[in-house]
Amino acid sequence: ALPAGADAARAFVLEVGTEELPPDDVELALEQLRAKVPALLEKLRLGHKGVRVEGTPRRLAVIVDALAARQTSVEEQVRGPPAKAAFNADGTPSKALEGFCKKNGVDVSSVTRAPDAKGVEYVYATVKDAGRAAAEVLCDELPALLGSISFKRSMRWRGDAAFSRPVRWLLALHGDTEVPCVWAGCAGGAVTRVLRNAATPEIRVPSAEAYESTLAA
Repeated sequence: ALPAGADAARAFVLEVGTEELPPDDVELALEQLRAKVPALLEKLRLGHKGVRVEGTPRRLAVIVDALAARQTSVEEQVRGPPAKAAFNADGTPSKALEGFCKKNGVDVSSVTRAPDAKGVEYVYATVKDAGRAAAEVLCDELPALLGSISFKRSMRWRGDAAFSRPVRWLLALHGDTEVPCVWAGCAGGAVTRVLRNAATPEIRVPSAEAYESTLAA
């Protein structure tokens, strides 16, 4: 499991390093990321203070300001079996009710009864989803996000990955926590790349907050 990290919101950065992208494809990718990332964060119940996207021919970057450490918790009313099937003749819980409660992690004593629109009485449980760490959720979801970016012409390599040009590295950091999502044969980490002829072509980024200053150094 990934470390949950502190409860404080931290910056998040996702960088996709590629072989040279055509200028039109850079703009096309940024346009899609600009729309898709906020929608994904909303779906995942991850609060933040803004999303920025930046791109050059060799890198596409998403920077999220103050991304929540965890998903927002939610409570949901889950309908169980009809009340007449939930209890035995002597009033004790039936196997159906016990199974429903076990599946949803609630105590039998906490269920309530209420009729539906047709007047049939059912049992209900209030189920709380406390949410997962942002890094865990993003690790699961980022590959699909990146795979959904489309171009007029894409290349395929390393299995099913399709992109405008081959992907060479992924950087994914929430604060100083690495998000090791795997896509296009690359795993997310804390290393970015700069000019090929630089003395140190690979640079470790200490945190998402330090991403832009590290690149500018």
